[in-house]
Amino acid sequence: MDSLKSQKNLPLFAIALIMAAFAMGTACVSRQPIVLGLAGSFSGRDSALGISGRNAAELFVRQLNQAGGLGHRMVVLQTRDFASDESKTVGADRELLDLGAVAIVGHFTSASAVAALDFANRERIVLVCPTASAASLGGKRDFLFRTIMSSVGDAIAIAADLAATGRKRLLVIEARENKPYAETYTQSLAKSVQLVDDIGFDALADIDYGRIARARADAILIIANPIDTGSIAQELRLHKVAEPLYLSGFATTNSADLLASGGEALEGAWFVHQMVESQPALGPLIESYRSVYGVAPDSAAIETWDAMCLVKIVLEAGGLDRRSFYERICKVRSFQGSADLISLDDFGDATRPLYIFQIRDGKIQFSGRTG
Repeated sequence: MDSLKSQKNLPLFAIALIMAAFAMGTACVSRQPIVLGLAGSFSGRDSALGISGRNAAELFVRQLNQAGGLGHRMVVLQTRDFASDESKTVGADRELLDLGAVAIVGHFTSASAVAALDFANRERIVLVCPTASAASLGGKRDFLFRTIMSSVGDAIAIAADLAATGRKRLLVIEARENKPYAETYTQSLAKSVQLVDDIGFDALADIDYGRIARARADAILIIANPIDTGSIAQELRLHKVAEPLYLSGFATTNSADLLASGGEALEGAWFVHQMVESQPALGPLIESYRSVYGVAPDSAAIETWDAMCLVKIVLEAGGLDRRSFYERICKVRSFQGSADLISLDDFGDATRPLYIFQIRDGKIQFSGRTG
């Protein structure tokens, strides 16, 4: 009798075991780490942006995991370096995709973001770009989302200051390595000022300062990285080219490098940027960043922190795989960054405040807000 009874209960017992095993398996899967990708130039000519961004992203993930992760799941940040070579961006992104990344943060220059975009659209993986601000990247329904505003606003602000000061003839010196970014300035400025010359360079030694002097411009705009911008300013001073200087946002991504390389030659230089590094709201980030890396975060690090804030919101909303990450990020219309509220439009393009600065007495001085 007991034997017959146990045989009848066996299927129920087996089902219970199967259900328990399934539940355990599901729990194990749900506790698997969330993989995020970070792609950028961490070596080579453009490495300053990438290294600062990587530092910020790693610190963000470390603090997130120390607080328990997301839903008791840890976040793993996988990084790939394409070494300032845009031809390697797709290979780096492919490796991150194969590692299970639900999204990729980075592509810190506009040129690298342009190079990665077709791959991202084809593979349907979101790119969150903290610092790529070329106008050509905006206004499209694709898999690129930016937490930085297009630099068209920078060009408009420069044109307004030129008009206010009675300057009409502008000469541009631009690094060819980041052409989409430079074109955002030149194409916009050409609508309202006279561009007397546009001098591109691959190496600093290529620049003809005699040609610059002969152009008799009212002002000069330098579009290059911080160290190159400072070096060009020094050369302009040595060649007694004394026209007022305007700088691109790229030049000010690392203010320490800019000031160290340019010195007194940068006195009076004017530029706009999308953040004020001395804002009180940045205090906790500055303190924690300095405690780990020994220096205050530059704007590239702060802007990457903003990008990670957006990523965290999307993950918390359930964007835990490539498809759901895209679906959730498309619904975000605004979020709190490290200091300012950042808005996103239907195309994933950001709107945020724009601030005016000038270099005086060897320091970057805040002058106000545009508009």
